[in-house]
Amino acid sequence: MLAIIVLRQKIGHRVEAQLAQAADACFVPASRDAQLRESVGRVIDPLVMKLDLRLRIAISTAVRNLYADTIVCTNPRWPDAQDADYARAKLARAPALFLED
Repeated sequence: MLAIIVLRQKIGHRVEAQLAQAADACFVPASRDAQLRESVGRVIDPLVMKLDLRLRIAISTAVRNLYADTIVCTNPRWPDAQDADYARAKLARAPALFLED
């Protein structure tokens, strides 16, 4: 019986150590996460700013709803055309997103 208890303790410690290593590997510091968001913003922002106002509003509205994970924002100027404008904006900027340096 004692051997089973000792074996369980050893296995438990190994599993805990493996879980701790996995958690460390998956952990991304907040500063690194902020750097990634900033670098993406530097690339995407100029592409969005080249669009006309109607398409920029559509993108802004879509991103807000994506971040909220539900529809909470509506296009203030053209609410009925939100989906069509967002689709046009994606088509207009898609070639620039796939260009290679």
